[in-house]
Amino acid sequence: MDKVQSKHLFDRSRLPTSWPLLVLLVTYSPIGLVLLIVRTFLAAQVLLAATLLSHCTALRRYALRIMSVVLGVVVRQVGPTEPSPRAQLFLANHVTAIDVLAAHLLTGCNAVWSSDLPSIVNTIMNFPRSSHETILPPLTKETILLFPEGTTTNGRKGLLKFTLPSPTSPVLAQPLAVNIWRPPIGYLSASTLNSGFWTDVAAVFFAPFTVFTFRFLPLVNIENSGDSDALGPQVQQTIAESLKIQPTNFTAHDKRELIKLSRPPSTPVRTTPMATEQISQKSTSQSSSDQSSYCKQQSQLASKQASFGRTAEERMKSYQDRKSELLEQARKRYLEKHPES
Repeated sequence: MDKVQSKHLFDRSRLPTSWPLLVLLVTYSPIGLVLLIVRTFLAAQVLLAATLLSHCTALRRYALRIMSVVLGVVVRQVGPTEPSPRAQLFLANHVTAIDVLAAHLLTGCNAVWSSDLPSIVNTIMNFPRSSHETILPPLTKETILLFPEGTTTNGRKGLLKFTLPSPTSPVLAQPLAVNIWRPPIGYLSASTLNSGFWTDVAAVFFAPFTVFTFRFLPLVNIENSGDSDALGPQVQQTIAESLKIQPTNFTAHDKRELIKLSRPPSTPVRTTPMATEQISQKSTSQSSSDQSSYCKQQSQLASKQASFGRTAEERMKSYQDRKSELLEQARKRYLEKHPES
């Protein structure tokens, strides 16, 4: 199998690269734009329903799962393994900014407050403002969903390095493989290198529908921080094998570096040869003028020193004259450099 490079883990554009898919996308675009507009208004109703049912978790999840189909979000579970009621953590790969919402529709799991989600979504979903370390079970009753990769990938080539939390007490965690599929007509990538929540949502609303497939894998026991370091690669390997992709040692930092490299460089100020020559001539002329003025001043001072008085009175008068001359010259030079003063 070919070695996966960091650039292979992320899509730079949502548009398909093959001509048949691109033609289908152009043909579908008028329908997709209508769906995008209609579903945007319907999403406001979904948020209202989620707010009104915020204290009825089971009812809210059932109602949202039905309403999400209208928005083009279909969630399903595959594989022989069921979500374990003993699992305190779900450890999943990360494909889009709305993975956590799709997982909540399926399992009712919770998550920590995420900067990738708008504040209104975090508030409606009752995500606590805590770090992964402080929210770990048994401090909470709900199963917590974590993304050990720390950021999204395209989910087709490989997984970023997994970093697991370090619990203060043993925790049962269940790996969860997330896969996203869209029909060829109206196909857009699930996420891109620079995408965020709203662009991922817009892509979902534009597509005919998006299928989020979840495959639950056997439980693992995280007893201490040493287990976290050792189990990270093991969980990554398990999920990668389930998705038939490769585990890698790339991290979220590598993605940030790719984002920096993808930005256009700043354009330097360009000077024409004529402008450069004019600046050079002006600088040379000013330098010659300053040098000539300096030589003239030194010559005047030398002539005055040659007529230095013999008596104390003559020497004091000569000193006062030279002092006045120097002050006057300094004043003139200042006025030449600062004419506005």
